[in-house]
Amino acid sequence: ESSARLELAKARATLGDALAQGGAGDEARGEWGAAAELAQTCGATELARRTTEAAAGTRATATPQARR
Repeated sequence: ESSARLELAKARATLGDALAQGGAGDEARGEWGAAAELAQTCGATELARRTTEAAAGTRATATPQARR
């Protein structure tokens, strides 16, 4: 169950990145916020930090792949 939650957190972070790149900032922030909560409950502190920063607007994307 924990690994499924972590995969969901990663997927929501990636979706947030895609939404942000498509100009849907509000929706992106919602996905990043949900991803941050899931990541935190899984103990994925790095993902939680990146998604929290992305949701706050201090980071352009939550996933390293999206920055390419």
